[in-house]
Amino acid sequence: SRYLAAVASVAMSDRAPDGRFRHKLVLVPFTDTPGTPRFVTSMEDLFEILRDPKKALVAANGGTDIQAALMQAFALIADAQVQA
Repeated sequence: SRYLAAVASVAMSDRAPDGRFRHKLVLVPFTDTPGTPRFVTSMEDLFEILRDPKKALVAANGGTDIQAALMQAFALIADAQVQA
């Protein structure tokens, strides 16, 4: 999707002076339950996902329990903040 491409490319192009990414990009696919989070760690990862999002994110063929996916995403954010 264009929205995913726009958000992801901005996040992946924003780097600190030392070259590290300023943001962590994690996609949480979902159907009736959240799928396995996909950590995007390089532009190659991003391009792979954008070429075929249904294949790359696996859980894109069923229900729509976005609330559970958001709860998983918030837990990943909390973990990242503790590790920072």
